[in-house]
Amino acid sequence: MSDILNIGQNIPIDKIKEDYLLLLKKLDENKPFSLLNFGDGEWNFILRKRERSTQREIYNEESRLGLLQALDVSVQQDNCFLATMQEYGKFIKIAKESLKYLDDISYNKRRFHCMMYYYALEYGELFPLIELLRKRKIVMIGAIHLKKIYDMIHYKAFIQVPKRGATLHIDEIEQQILNAPKSNVYCFSAGIASNILIGRLHSKLNASLIDFGYTWDPFVKRNWRIKTLPKLDRKMMKRNIGYA
Repeated sequence: MSDILNIGQNIPIDKIKEDYLLLLKKLDENKPFSLLNFGDGEWNFILRKRERSTQREIYNEESRLGLLQALDVSVQQDNCFLATMQEYGKFIKIAKESLKYLDDISYNKRRFHCMMYYYALEYGELFPLIELLRKRKIVMIGAIHLKKIYDMIHYKAFIQVPKRGATLHIDEIEQQILNAPKSNVYCFSAGIASNILIGRLHSKLNASLIDFGYTWDPFVKRNWRIKTLPKLDRKMMKRNIGYA
């Protein structure tokens, strides 16, 4: 295993640190896996708590069913994992309801913490992830502002999705991904659409499919989740890209 996996000690919550290091380990092994990322938006759709527009998506039953199908893929497939909410941090109420839902469907696999990327960002521990991604052939799926991270990630292809309402274009985006150059890792940052697409593509692509959420936004001076993403000073941003 690479020495890179010894990094992560600044993250203060043991569970999040363990989850982040396990993700790095899986990427380092270079064996295909998928990682869904269910935050408050996904769970509000699944539990029908928000039948109106979210920050980036418009609620529709088809999207809800797509998320349920993706969750079922994670239940059925050993190499499809789930990052989800926990009973601390923000959105405690919906977090508890989501964990109860997972218990009710007997979801017995490891539940990664959906905020692990953001803790890595906040404590300057993201560079090990970036360094691993640089060693892989990457397809990036996200809104147009994420094209700017090419200098950091060196992706092989970029699939542009709408800034809002990407769930209304799932078939089209899926076909674009299938037509893209074959790669080792597909990095999704397309909101709720990410998880629907990962559920559909898990068995179609011999690669790792990971929903990174809003992880890359601070590097292109965007911040969809003002209340969630940490505010990073220049020193911490430099540390996250490898300048100690």
